[in-house]
Amino acid sequence: MPEGPLAAALLESRVIAVVRVDESEAIIPTAHAIARGGVRLLEVALTSPGALVAISRLAAELPDALVGAGTVLNERAAEAVVEAGARFLFSPGFSADVLRVARARDVPYVPGALTPTEIMELLDLGIREIKIFPAGPAGPPYIRDLLGPFPELRAIPTGGVSGDNVRAFLRAGAVAVGVGGALTGEWKDDYAGIERRTADLMALVSERHA
Repeated sequence: MPEGPLAAALLESRVIAVVRVDESEAIIPTAHAIARGGVRLLEVALTSPGALVAISRLAAELPDALVGAGTVLNERAAEAVVEAGARFLFSPGFSADVLRVARARDVPYVPGALTPTEIMELLDLGIREIKIFPAGPAGPPYIRDLLGPFPELRAIPTGGVSGDNVRAFLRAGAVAVGVGGALTGEWKDDYAGIERRTADLMALVSERHA
């Protein structure tokens, strides 16, 4: 990933909000609620209905945030989200085609990996920011163990991260965390609640760095 706004925002925010909803009309207000709660990095999952339109709108409506796309699985999706205005791309695994698009369009790409072999392959490609997914079952000690042989890894654990373990993941050495269900999960249309949970999570992150 090129050093730039995303790398700086990762270090500043430490939280990437995964915006994943079931209904297209929920995606914009959900993202706005998360932004009001204090998260600057918004990853709109392509599994959400209306994701492309939402990325374009949010990029215009939230100038102080960095809006990107998640669950980017192939070249066609990568091209589409970049055209829509995505500032970064996340995947649950690795796609050479997505990497090729990202590098051609000068957009940061954060692929997912879990095993040491997968991480080695990505580091060999010059990728340091790696989404460790799913991180919840492995837990914070796994991040600490990975950083032993891979000190250059900038781990972003995602999947199963919540207020109960976010500080532990950061203490273990994660550069940032991806959080989705803990913010939006089962609280459909409760945008005030989403904002409050986001603010509460960010307060925990701030306490960890106080």
